[in-house]
This record gives sequence, structure tokens and C-alpha cells, in this order.
Amino acid sequence: MKYRILILLLVIVFQFSCKNDDTLSSFTENNKKIEDSNENINIKNEAYIETMYIQAEKDDALIDRRDRAKRVHAIGANFYAYIDDLKKTMKKKNSMEFVNELFFNNGEITNEGEEFLMYIKNYKESMNSVIGQSNPRILGMVNNNFDTSVIEDRRGQKTNWLTLNFNDFSPIVSITKLSDMQSDIRRIEMQYFAELLGVKLHTRTKTTVSSINDATKKQLGENIQPALKDEKDISEEIKKEVIKPIVKEKIVEEVKKPKVEVAKKTIKKYHTVESGETLYRIALKNKISVEKLKKLNGMKNNSISVGEKLKVK
Repeated sequence: MKYRILILLLVIVFQFSCKNDDTLSSFTENNKKIEDSNENINIKNEAYIETMYIQAEKDDALIDRRDRAKRVHAIGANFYAYIDDLKKTMKKKNSMEFVNELFFNNGEITNEGEEFLMYIKNYKESMNSVIGQSNPRILGMVNNNFDTSVIEDRRGQKTNWLTLNFNDFSPIVSITKLSDMQSDIRRIEMQYFAELLGVKLHTRTKTTVSSINDATKKQLGENIQPALKDEKDISEEIKKEVIKPIVKEKIVEEVKKPKVEVAKKTIKKYHTVESGETLYRIALKNKISVEKLKKLNGMKNNSISVGEKLKVK
């Protein structure tokens, strides 16, 4: 009986080693899809915020709604940037031992691990503070997607969330999990902004890299596909409900402008900040994301001043 068990274990190890390279390649491919999708969603979110700014300029009653959206975006951007730094470090080191040592030390959670958990906690508390009880559905999404409570299996054994998700995994698996968390940040934001504007979004299916437990570890040899379904750069919902009304208001002015001006716009490399402009508006006007605009100009926050020249290309 012992020999049969030994032979079975050897077969499993052999099969896993043969498939492991394909599996890691699959995680790399799917992580890229998630990251691309996150960038697309961010562009949509900034379009929503831009719409709220335009509406608030016409109606003072909408200023509070605009300010809440701005705060939610800032909370998400802060948490998103922290996760981005974690991913960059993991990609640079590219070692399972590094990820283990980053978060764990002799079975105990390190200071870095505690910091990670604190960022999650702060994100949840900040979102709860801004949204309050005005939108229980969004709060439910926040609390469920970022639940880090201790998990108990069928045998009654308790495992903390960090160990369950980040201990003894290949770095690309941990990186993909982090990208998935960033996806949750972006999607929660998008749902909240859409509801503030009264835009109905079609539900899209998302396959997440949910808590990777022991059972999942055993199945790593299989071709796991933790990917988002492909999305268009700008969804039909936003085209119809957000972008179209803005374009309608400006179309008469645009037609009157000489063709030479349009040609100049396509090649300009700088934008001079005008009174009342925001970073969101400048980015949208120049068809880039806020993150890219900040990177081009070496900015650490969203502060801009009238007359300042910003690189946009």
C-alpha cells in the first residue's frame, strides 16, 4: 500500500513539473489582460468625473455629488498606487522566496505584511466614510471584495487571509492576485460613478484570482485562466449616456473652427493650464489617462496652477 502511494505521488509531481511552465505563462498572459482592462476602466471613470464637473458648473446642487466622486477616486487612486508599487517590486525580484520573506517571517506576518493589511483596512474605512449609508450595494461590494477576515476550513483549521493568498506561490500568481484587487478598485469606482449619474451598466462576467487555497495549489498544473473578458475601450453605456451629451454641446463650436486649428491640436506637445481646469479635464481633452499625464510631468499629486505648462504627448 505504501509503495502504491509513493508511486502515485511521483506521478503527480511529474505531471505538475511538465505543466508548470504552461501554467505560469497562462498567469502572465492573463495578468496582462487584467492590467490592460484596468487602464481602460480608469479612462471611463475619468470620463464620468469630467461629466460631473461639467454638470456641477451648471447646477450648484450637483457640487456635493461631484465632490464625493472626486474623494472616492482619490481613495482608490491611493490604494491602487500602493498595490502598483508592490507589483513592481515583485516583478523586479521575481522570486517566490522574496514574496514569502516580504510578508512572512517564521510563520508570523512581517511589518510589510501588516502594512498591506492596513492599506486594505484604510481603503474600506475611507470608502465607508465617504459613501455612508447612501449606497448599501456599493458598500457591500467594498466590504465583500476586500474581506481579510480569518478563514476556517471544514476541519475547523483557521488560516489568515494573507497566508491563504500570498504564501508559497510563484511571484506571477501573487502579481495576478494584486492586479485582480486593482480591478476591484476600478470596477467599484465605475459602478458608483454610474449610479451617481443614473447610467445603467450591463453586467460583465469577471473571473477572479479568488483566494488560492490548498486545493487550488494542487491544481496549479492545470491551465487556470483568471482573466477578465475582453472589453471595448469605451463602453456603449458611456458613449450613449455620458460622452454623447458633452459632444452635442460643443459640436457647433467645433464646426466653426478652421481646419488648421484641428491639425495643430493633433501635434501639440504641451497644454497651458487655464482657470477652472482640472487634471481630469486636461487628460480627457488630450485623450490620455491622468496617471500618464502625471508620469509625463513627474507629478506626485493632482495640484496644478494657472499658466503652468504640462506635457501631454
